[in-house]
Amino acid sequence: GRLEAKRPGDPIIFDDVRSFTTHVYRADMEIDQENITRLKNKFTFNYPDSPIKEVQIEFTPGMIRMSGKMKQGFWVPFSMEGTISPTADGKLVMVPTSIRVSGIPMKSMMDLIGLTTSKLMSIPAERGLQFSGNNIILDCTKLFPPPTINGKIVGTEILQGKLRLVFD
Repeated sequence: GRLEAKRPGDPIIFDDVRSFTTHVYRADMEIDQENITRLKNKFTFNYPDSPIKEVQIEFTPGMIRMSGKMKQGFWVPFSMEGTISPTADGKLVMVPTSIRVSGIPMKSMMDLIGLTTSKLMSIPAERGLQFSGNNIILDCTKLFPPPTINGKIVGTEILQGKLRLVFD
């Protein structure tokens, strides 16, 4: 990888994480479910009028589970379970196999009537997460707090309690 000052000619100041970008060329990175849960609650969904709160992320071999509360007039418990894989442009996509609202299975009913998660809520683009139908697209260049990370994710593996990302 390489560190690059955001303003050409400036030095990299490690105490100022907003002054530089980390360009990742090749890496294996693992993040555990506790840290990704903290990241979601303290960074991704920590803004006024966020439609999601109290997020919990769990990883079991091959599957990711996200639960929390979503605002639909009032706060409703939800959970999604599915797979995660890289996209052609180096982002991640979570494809839900199960969606529950207040403990009630909803994915089949949503598919039947043409209702998607993207129609129920939106997240500001700078948060690094967007909905496309029921799929969740994760942009790692925006998903993490500073310093900015640029890199192309080419592989993923969901292990017990952690997610492995391969950059190349």
